[in-house]
Amino acid sequence: YIGLGLELRRRGHRVVLGMSAIYRPAIEDQGLEFHHVRPDVNPDDSALMARIMDPARGTETIFAEIVLPS
Repeated sequence: YIGLGLELRRRGHRVVLGMSAIYRPAIEDQGLEFHHVRPDVNPDDSALMARIMDPARGTETIFAEIVLPS
């Protein structure tokens, strides 16, 4: 997304990336605007990431454990 944002900015667009707070430094270091979007998911939580990426139950996990509780 950062690469896409940089190219869009180069072409004259105003770019704001909405993501989890963990990505703020990387986005702002490139001079792009950042907007915090909840819920926050820690990509270092390997157990949660495995459940999210499960092809059969990943979508259910996202909604049941992340989106709906927020």
